Amino acid sequence: MPVGAPEFSPAAEPIKEVTQVSLSSSTAGAWFRYTLDGTPPTRTNGYVYCGVISARPGMTIKAMAYKSGMADSPITEITYPDGSSLTP
Repeated sequence: MPVGAPEFSPAAEPIKEVTQVSLSSSTAGAWFRYTLDGTPPTRTNGYVYCGVISARPGMTIKAMAYKSGMADSPITEITYPDGSSLTP
């Protein structure tokens, strides 16, 4: 059985400045790896999630969840469009 896929908070929405993003999973105790360069994360490739990711406008984050004894989750991708051209 695979680990529950990563969920991002906040969800994809246009952002105007660096925004803190957190990851969670429906699987208790899951760990996460993520990338910011478009490459797929694996158990050995990518940054280990340590509480918060700083997303810049226009950034795409790819993440996967894993836990010992379970299959890795599918890779989840989220893009935070550049909202700087939006009026307040």
